[in-house]
Amino acid sequence: MLFAQGTGTITGRVVDALTNDRLPSANIYIEDPFLGTITDLDGGYILNNVPVGTQTVHVSYMGYQEQEFTVEIADGETQTLNVSLEVLSIMGEEIVVTAQVYGQRAAINQQFAALTVKNVVSAEKIEELPDANAAEAIGRLPGISLKRSSGEADKIVIRGLSPKYNNITIEGIKMASTSDYDRSVDLSLVQSELLSGIEVSKSLTADMDADALGGTVNLRLLEAPNVRKISFVAEGGYANIAQDFGNYKFTGSFSDRFFDKKFGVSLKASHERKQMPSHRFNAGYSAAEWQFVRDPDDPNEFIDSSLIVRTQNTTLIDRQQTRKRTNGSLILDYRNNWWEVKFFNLLSMKNDDVTSRDNQYIFNQQDSPTNYQQTLRDEKWRTMTRTHTLQNSFRFGISKLDLDLSTTYSKVTQDEQYFPMIEINEYNLDQNWLIYKQPATIMDSIGGAEGLKIVDSYLQELNTGDQQLTDISYDARIDYELSYRFGGLSGKLQLGGKFHQLTRTSNGTSRYCSFQWGGSVARRQSFIGMFPWIVQGGYPQRGISATNFVDENYDPGEFLNGRYALGWSGDLDLLKDLQSQYYPVYGPFSDSNQYYVRGVESYRRDYETTERLAAGYIMTELNIGRRLMLLPGFRYERMETQYQAWHVNTNSGATGIEPNPDSVVTNRLNMHWFPSLNIKYKATDFISIQGAVYKSTTRPSFRQVSPFVRYSVTSYDIESNNP
Repeated sequence: MLFAQGTGTITGRVVDALTNDRLPSANIYIEDPFLGTITDLDGGYILNNVPVGTQTVHVSYMGYQEQEFTVEIADGETQTLNVSLEVLSIMGEEIVVTAQVYGQRAAINQQFAALTVKNVVSAEKIEELPDANAAEAIGRLPGISLKRSSGEADKIVIRGLSPKYNNITIEGIKMASTSDYDRSVDLSLVQSELLSGIEVSKSLTADMDADALGGTVNLRLLEAPNVRKISFVAEGGYANIAQDFGNYKFTGSFSDRFFDKKFGVSLKASHERKQMPSHRFNAGYSAAEWQFVRDPDDPNEFIDSSLIVRTQNTTLIDRQQTRKRTNGSLILDYRNNWWEVKFFNLLSMKNDDVTSRDNQYIFNQQDSPTNYQQTLRDEKWRTMTRTHTLQNSFRFGISKLDLDLSTTYSKVTQDEQYFPMIEINEYNLDQNWLIYKQPATIMDSIGGAEGLKIVDSYLQELNTGDQQLTDISYDARIDYELSYRFGGLSGKLQLGGKFHQLTRTSNGTSRYCSFQWGGSVARRQSFIGMFPWIVQGGYPQRGISATNFVDENYDPGEFLNGRYALGWSGDLDLLKDLQSQYYPVYGPFSDSNQYYVRGVESYRRDYETTERLAAGYIMTELNIGRRLMLLPGFRYERMETQYQAWHVNTNSGATGIEPNPDSVVTNRLNMHWFPSLNIKYKATDFISIQGAVYKSTTRPSFRQVSPFVRYSVTSYDIESNNP
């Protein structure tokens, strides 16, 4: 391979002639010999290896008039060519072009100029139709579907693959997962107002992380434009189910450039309170089974058969959720002719306060005489993530060196209390009548909420639990790029490497205080002794009478538009208050502990892990003439992992496990090569055909490779992950 000799460089910026907005992914090229490049997100470009002499430079951008410029190139020198393009005009009636159209035109140009199969959402599109969060904004793109929680999207599905198979990055830095189970990313943390654009790559190149079966989503943050901008937006809303005007959102921003536009500052912050109440309906059904009809004349013969399913239960859930979300970003950048540095900082916090009343009607009472169970639940989720990234880009003639350092930190805490109450009465339902029966029909037959008997209902337990997840990552990345030209071939040689270290800890405990059966006499006496106004009830083995804890002010309104009715409810605030007084005196840190640890539940989600990834790659962009581009490459990844978890033995005791579980540590080493080839053919100036062949992988979910094992002493079964 021969590198260019007797060449120079052309550099500059391409902007809109009317608005002075930067035009990303504009085409800059010379015809003979063909040599080209595209502008970056700031509209800047560098065209290396330009032969000496008089050259005609073409500048084009979809939706704008193409322009030609004559430039004299001297050996080893750099010429500056700044270009202002005018919108392509068509004779006819006057039309109004909105900012959204301008933005989508930029997005289309980025997609058209991309070397991989990519879709883009522009900043203007995000601003024109503001979404609840980043996931909602990504959902606009083809091939993307959304997973929702409480009506709001939080995770994305690319090409039908689960969220855990996608790679989510911010400015190229992998976002931390906030799930203790898998590697999926909660995109409801990031408000869309902080973003300058979203890119979804559906094919991989060698410089990208290989663990992206579905695709890679890159969120871009707003940098300082060339003019000062200050904004403040306030919004309000109404929640129909909660019948409250408590929804609000405030967003403010400041950005400017200083020191001859070389130093930029962009600061943006937002705070939102959002009520997300919901009424939910669930139904449970038996496993399918065959039903046979015997011949009345010959009992040993069957004359008919059918596959049947019985309706077993119905659950009506009144859920109240309040979400507070706070985001902030600070971006500092400096650039000159040979060096560009950016310092990105992003903070995201999400607080969810959830109360729910689960009302379950049980029709098929094979295992228990319980016909109704109400569970009152209070959950508090606190999620916080921070990302700090220092990006450096150095230019040396026809080469470029990028050096990035970053760290991410995330913390998730969950505090939970729940209080199950049961009613024991026999519905005396014909089990064959339940076959394929609509839940609403069964509810009508048993009287629904009006058929409940609170005097036969009992508080079974007091439950409290907590779970905490911390995730800390450190990344270092280096990339080198060298432009070359050989005859009619031109392109870029790229090579680099990456180091990634992840440290993650998941730990929690679940405790309960049971009031059922004869073994709970001391707990019932201690509870009633602390609160002497409580009446035991006629069946102490069932617990403590629910008549003590009725919420007289509970009004669920019309549940599911009046299709179902909710009856009485326990007083969740009262029960939480009683436990807050009882727990310090009779909890695990007292001399008279009445709480037991739920052993299996407490250890199943507990683990510690350290992962270290070292990767290297080489690839080349090879342009054959103006139409054909080949992008072959190879990537090597070496992953070391260490996981610590527990081996527990179950028993029939109060905690459910034998004391002193064994701590177990496992180590793994995986090494893989990942070849890739992306091809792009420009049939015309506005039509391109792209394809890709590559090898990718997926990292297993954290808890799937945790060495947790549960041995059952009584049933001789084993629950095990795959370390």
